[in-house]
Amino acid sequence: MTYGILKQKIYALLDINGNDIMTEGSALALVSSALPYTVDAVSRKVALHLKNIVREETLHFEKGAVGVQATLPDSAFGVQYIVKNGRSYGAESFTLIGKNIIFFEHGEGDFTVCYDTFPAVYTEQTADDTELPFDDFTADTVAYGAAGELSHTVYPSDMTRYIRLMTEFDERISSAVQRVGEHTLKNSFFGKRRGVK
Repeated sequence: MTYGILKQKIYALLDINGNDIMTEGSALALVSSALPYTVDAVSRKVALHLKNIVREETLHFEKGAVGVQATLPDSAFGVQYIVKNGRSYGAESFTLIGKNIIFFEHGEGDFTVCYDTFPAVYTEQTADDTELPFDDFTADTVAYGAAGELSHTVYPSDMTRYIRLMTEFDERISSAVQRVGEHTLKNSFFGKRRGVK
């Protein structure tokens, strides 16, 4: 799905014709000015809940006070697992402190890190043909959340519309979180971090 299609879905949820001529003070003008920033905020919230934008990158780890450490990319907010020499290391093998990942299981070197990331920032300059980094269900979830956030701009006294949109947003987040579940890789029962040798 593209950013342009997402915008049209948001307009439809707000009963606005996105193809109308924009005039000062019109519903289309009110929503269009705030739309990119609302989509940005809601898509980050959805990414944080669903953890469905995943990237892999090779990072260089250097000796630290405890274990070895590397700095995560700016857009990263969580780590799923680390791979070294074909072996995967799960959540018990590392910890995050700010943007630093501390890895307990290995010495210095280059490691492949699989991490959760936020989408790119949406602004007024974002082109309509920009592909969204998530699936259609997630894009629809973002559409409901953004429409709910923007509904008070167009319909300030219509609480029913706001509640309907935000309830749908919350239900989509809840059902998707159950679908995603715990996705972090775990080490074996007899791993070093459990005190079993």
